[in-house]
Amino acid sequence: MTAPAPRISTLLVVDDNEANRDVLSRRLTHRGYQVRVASGGAEAIAMVAAGRFDLVLLDVEMPGISGFDVLTALRTTHSRTRSRVAVCSGLFLLKASIARFTMAR
Repeated sequence: MTAPAPRISTLLVVDDNEANRDVLSRRLTHRGYQVRVASGGAEAIAMVAAGRFDLVLLDVEMPGISGFDVLTALRTTHSRTRSRVAVCSGLFLLKASIARFTMAR
């Protein structure tokens, strides 16, 4: 008896920065995930409404509809099990890196 083929996880990368979207989506695709991208909050909300994602990687700092606004909209209109959301911020990582560098001086 043959085992069923493993299901490939589908991820949505949401970031207003094109370079961030590109790098993250290429790395995740290389690791075997199906990746879709959205350049902003409104697009992300529409994409989640139209399909199912195993994980939404969501930037916090976006113009217009922020990542927190997107998270609120998704939690209001969709169950928590439909799409898990990881909120991240390049700004936070930059500040943490600067703090570590400053402390190491």
